[in-house]
Amino acid sequence: MVQQVTSMVRWRETIEYFKNLGYLHFVEVGPGKVLSTLAKRIHLESMTSNLLEPADFEQFFTNYN
Repeated sequence: MVQQVTSMVRWRETIEYFKNLGYLHFVEVGPGKVLSTLAKRIHLESMTSNLLEPADFEQFFTNYN
């Protein structure tokens, strides 16, 4: 637990990794849009979705099926 809280977050490397695999759409689940905003700054062509409420999940999966 101590390492989880005190270690460096490697978000840029994570987004770059997925970008190199060809992923363009990132989904953030939960309150806030911090990770989505960071993903867009790292990978300008990316699209993001934020799922905050249960209804957001239904709408998201209806649109992408």
